[in-house]
Amino acid sequence: MLLLFLLAACSSTSGNLRAVGFSGGDVGGVSADEPRAAIVAREVLGIGGNAMDAAVALYFTSAVTFPATSSLGAGGVCLVHDSDERTVEALLFPAVPPPSADENTRLKIAIPGVVRGMFALHARYGALNWNQLLAPAEQVARLGHPMSRAMASDLARVAAPLFNNPDIAAIFSRDDGTPLNEGELLVQLDLAGIISQLRTRGPGSFYAGALARNLVQSVSSSGGSLTIDDLRGYQPEWRATLKTPFDDNVIHSAPPPLPGGVGILQMWEMLKRNDAYAEADSGGRRHLLAEVSMRAFADRVAWQGGAPGDGAALIAEDRIKRLLAGYEPDRHTPSSALNPPPVKRRESPSGSSFSVVDGEGNAVACSLTLNNFFGRGWMAPGTGIIMAAARPPEYGAISAMAPVMMVNPNTGNFFLAAAASGGAVAPSALIEVMARTLIDDEPLVDAIKAPRIFHGGRPDVVVYEPDEPPETLNALRERGHLVAQAAALGRVNAVYCRDGLQDNPAGCGVNVDPRGFGLASFVKFE
Repeated sequence: MLLLFLLAACSSTSGNLRAVGFSGGDVGGVSADEPRAAIVAREVLGIGGNAMDAAVALYFTSAVTFPATSSLGAGGVCLVHDSDERTVEALLFPAVPPPSADENTRLKIAIPGVVRGMFALHARYGALNWNQLLAPAEQVARLGHPMSRAMASDLARVAAPLFNNPDIAAIFSRDDGTPLNEGELLVQLDLAGIISQLRTRGPGSFYAGALARNLVQSVSSSGGSLTIDDLRGYQPEWRATLKTPFDDNVIHSAPPPLPGGVGILQMWEMLKRNDAYAEADSGGRRHLLAEVSMRAFADRVAWQGGAPGDGAALIAEDRIKRLLAGYEPDRHTPSSALNPPPVKRRESPSGSSFSVVDGEGNAVACSLTLNNFFGRGWMAPGTGIIMAAARPPEYGAISAMAPVMMVNPNTGNFFLAAAASGGAVAPSALIEVMARTLIDDEPLVDAIKAPRIFHGGRPDVVVYEPDEPPETLNALRERGHLVAQAAALGRVNAVYCRDGLQDNPAGCGVNVDPRGFGLASFVKFE
């Protein structure tokens, strides 16, 4: 089966694949930033695993094939839909600074959250054996694999400073010191050994046993602060989602203290209010998107660091009305006029995401990050693990950790699972896809391909992609917006069933963002 994984992964880096002949439900799909990991998830669905199993296998394979953003040192958040129970839960496992660290700690690394997070996901929902789900990742690490375009692209952009770490350079560079390129063989024997122990012993050793002691020693000897108590005390957290109704369905996202879910649902409520988005022309819609994004970022200043509770009050009608106070459809409100005004934030655009749905309508959407490209740029010697950067919230990639999901709570019918990466721009990227599909009824493939805009509050500028039509740019300028071009704004991975998976599985779309080098795989069971 591993050979099939490797051959299939090399065949395409975008678009939809169809695999016929499996048994189980009617339809399933996977969309992820790294092709080989998506193929492994598809195979798990094909042998009878559910969406939760596929998510676990996808992640651990991605830790091998795409460690720039999703190594074993990463953290993240997942939304999980159980079609039998008709529930959606949020699983939070961020990579956070160790309690033992202080401002004098030289090597600032975070506690890895994702290993225990994935184990929690499997323990609650998994159908296949844990050992079985980690086997592909171990084999790919041990036998090697051709480096994907996704990984090679991220490696090339930071290779010079990254290779100051000799452990990283030994794995990801050629003999002449240049970075490995797409298609070149990448072997990670130390990492294979770690995954082997996780596969056979579970995550206990990683957080409290021999692996934990080795990790603590590696960090301490390099000037960092990490203790067994730090690791042992780390626990992922199951939380109620932040949610809002939409027609007969409910849209879910990540709850506070993560800000991305709040931002997404605030923007969504502002777009919907009085059918403002639905009734605007193309120029008016771009203006509205910029204004609601700016306001959501400004409101983050007001609530973050306080006591937002479950977050429901942050998307309540009275707050949304207050956020839109002063909005004019034909004129830009300067960000400095908002109260409080938005602040400038430095958020890393690194991260990865994936969405999975199975034939029964179970679904998982996850966002992962190392809080920077290749995290701290440091690998724990002898482990193959690139550690996440321990960054305060305002410097992390936490806005990107905001997957969304839409289901019918009465029937359990699945409609949408989507996640994005790109740092601060990720929620806006998701909002545009949601508006185009759920309000405009565009096909998912068109909604993801469409050009995007972004307004982060400060600086007071609308950022746009190269394909943005001149007429909408003119409409923004005429309303008083300053505009600036960016190469790309976020990457979205989504599964969308327009009529619901139960009612019309043939109407489901599974798509990957062409701005990246991932893979969307559509699985039909017959």
